[in-house]
Amino acid sequence: MALSVVAPFYQNGLYVNAVCKQLVASQHRFQAPPQIIIVSYHGIPLSYQTKGDPYGFQCKHTTALIRKNLALPVCNLLTTFQSRFGRQEWLKPYTEDTVIQLAKQGVKRIMVVAPGFMSDCLETIEELEHELARIFRYSFRMFQNS
Repeated sequence: MALSVVAPFYQNGLYVNAVCKQLVASQHRFQAPPQIIIVSYHGIPLSYQTKGDPYGFQCKHTTALIRKNLALPVCNLLTTFQSRFGRQEWLKPYTEDTVIQLAKQGVKRIMVVAPGFMSDCLETIEELEHELARIFRYSFRMFQNS
């Protein structure tokens, strides 16, 4: 069995256009458009970036291309990182912390997209669709009632 490695495609126009097309199509499922779109990527330990791993830059560059393609202001399309574990520091901002801050600011409608996953991943679906949604709803209620 041969192993082949795919070259980085974070700035490939076909990839960025496909993400944008899916993002726009997904917005039509909601009654009202999201106030904020979070583009969440799987995190890596910060030490990897310190040693020269370009992944964090590539993620932020992809988000910038999505933002440009959709003509969205910086404040409406955010880059975050998810799925951290252990005690070491990971790439920031963390998706969970960002969602809590948005709830604290009174944001009612967010949309989270994970363009780094090329196929459905049960861990990511559970983490974003279920856990993160629960955290956002809970945080929103907590901050609105305080």
